[in-house]
Amino acid sequence: MYVRLVLPLLFISILFVSCKKEKEIVEAPIKEKTETNDFEISDPLLISQEVYSPWTFFAIYDSVNRVFVGIEEDSIDGIRFFAFDTTESRPRIHTKTPVHSGFRDTSRVKIIKLSPDSLSFIYYDTGSGYIGTGNVEIYQYLFSLDKLEFFSCYTQQIDRNLVNIVYSKNLKYEKYDFVKEYFNSILDKEFLEYFPSMKKIVKYE
Repeated sequence: MYVRLVLPLLFISILFVSCKKEKEIVEAPIKEKTETNDFEISDPLLISQEVYSPWTFFAIYDSVNRVFVGIEEDSIDGIRFFAFDTTESRPRIHTKTPVHSGFRDTSRVKIIKLSPDSLSFIYYDTGSGYIGTGNVEIYQYLFSLDKLEFFSCYTQQIDRNLVNIVYSKNLKYEKYDFVKEYFNSILDKEFLEYFPSMKKIVKYE
């Protein structure tokens, strides 16, 4: 009788332990899948080409704002700037500028910081692409990483003493004088030898 009593108790104990373990496994917290930025930081250009546009030719990952920012080439019309983040490998567009004159070949692109607040920008210009004998045309662009703002400057040399400059409309505001000053400094140092003394026809469009 003792054996008969022990066996059922033993079976119940084993069953209870098994159920308890099973319950523990089921109720154990599942580790949430978190998005990692390792792949984004390691090769932002490749990720931008695969996720956003295969025509992307420059891209960085802004770890502060957690977005990809870059430039893509339009095969017909020119270039545009963009900013996006990724959710499950799909792009969520933050901004995309209209297409502007420009191209990949001979262009120059770099990341710069400008005063007064040490803001970060992507700087682009067309380099020697529109420069020929007696003719100078330069397209310059700045795209703010912090505020995703776009600024442009188109410069055409009319003759040795005259230059036509077209700034984007937002450069009318005095608070952006530092942007115009940067555009002008590049023109002076790298494109137009007599830029400071040249007569300038200035427009905002």
